[in-house]
Amino acid sequence: MKQTFLLGLAILLAGSMFAQPSNLAVINRLNHAGVTKVEVVKTVKEWHGGKYVYVAYANVIKAIAPEKVFGLKGVSLVIATMAYYDIGASQPYQVLGTESNGEYRGINLPIPSVAELTKYATDAAQKSPEKFFLQANSIVAVEKVTVTKPNAVWLHPGKLQFEGDMVYVDKLTRETFQRVGAPCTIVLYRDALTAPWYLGKAEAQTMQARYVGDIVHAADAPQWANLPALSSRSVENANKEKIAAMGLTAPPVFNAAKDLALHFHEKLMTLSKDQFAEYMKLLLHSSLRQPGTAFTPDGNGQPMIDRAVEKAYVGWGKYKDQYCIVPNRVEEIGGTYKWYNKRNDRYCSIDTKKDGNTYAIDGIALALDKKQEDDAAFKAIACSGETVSSAASNSNASAANAAYKTGDKVMVEENGKWYPATVLETKPNEWYIHYDGYSSKYDLWVGPSRIKNK
Repeated sequence: MKQTFLLGLAILLAGSMFAQPSNLAVINRLNHAGVTKVEVVKTVKEWHGGKYVYVAYANVIKAIAPEKVFGLKGVSLVIATMAYYDIGASQPYQVLGTESNGEYRGINLPIPSVAELTKYATDAAQKSPEKFFLQANSIVAVEKVTVTKPNAVWLHPGKLQFEGDMVYVDKLTRETFQRVGAPCTIVLYRDALTAPWYLGKAEAQTMQARYVGDIVHAADAPQWANLPALSSRSVENANKEKIAAMGLTAPPVFNAAKDLALHFHEKLMTLSKDQFAEYMKLLLHSSLRQPGTAFTPDGNGQPMIDRAVEKAYVGWGKYKDQYCIVPNRVEEIGGTYKWYNKRNDRYCSIDTKKDGNTYAIDGIALALDKKQEDDAAFKAIACSGETVSSAASNSNASAANAAYKTGDKVMVEENGKWYPATVLETKPNEWYIHYDGYSSKYDLWVGPSRIKNK
């Protein structure tokens, strides 16, 4: 009898060691300051990390202060939580679940109408179509988003998620396009209850895409024919943000290829290596801004930029030591423009091509001497300041500008506008200036065509 009792007790003890945690134990473990309720959904035995464990799935509910939800009262946050227990353990070895992944309850705000959501979604998709796609190497545009059953959910009073059906345009070949339909999810953000909505997150379900309508030929779709792919647009926007962070402005519109060539030359003279590397991406023809790893006639231009930067900024023979800020000699051959170094024995050139309403770079060739002795020789050569139009067009300007000296207050042209500046240093027909009221990082050398009396 005694043996039977001991055996039963041993079985009970063994069973208790391997029993799954009770709901009460899970609730007690997950309850903490600020929590109003813990809902245990289920506790199951799972294979995890190479062993069997008990996993308790629960909702941890916390009250939210009104100031965190634009003043709304009675809002709570539901945090989906998982607690992992070793078999027989009384405490979990891991608890997962954070407020950042929580869902709000009690947001009793009216949902915008279907018509309003349709307009919000279409406007956002047409303004920032690249946000809807992880990869968009052949997608050129979004035509519309239709919202009929929005399935709208408040993620926060300032975040509204809903669903729609998108129609976008895919480039099949150089000459053909196809409309494609796919479901999409949109999250609109706002900064206050009365603030306007703006696009926060978006995703097109391209795995569920379907063709819509017939194939369209480029000749019948001029609105798409010259559009860059959305991935290229995304890369270009990133480049713009980088150069803006460097204190630079986006390139102007070039009405002539020569304007582009001289602008490129000026930036080589005035920008740092890192600034020029980023700025160059915005001067390239759109066909050279495609993502990729190899340079092809209509592929990625990054290797071309890398070669130009290496030649102009690295080693003996820096570009700005071998060329004058006002080139002595410039030549045009078709769409190719050349300008010569101080000795007139080597030249650089760029090939240009019309890109929309502006000229863009299609090819770059820089010629520099890279020996130490040549570097020293170039630095000793003074610039004449003559331009390609020579004395005929610049004699009056050169005579008027010759009197500029250190400390003079002048006006300097930048991207078509004139700004007050101060002369810091002088060379024959070249002046190193500081833009009044701006950081010294914008100081640069300018020639006669960009400086005048204040």
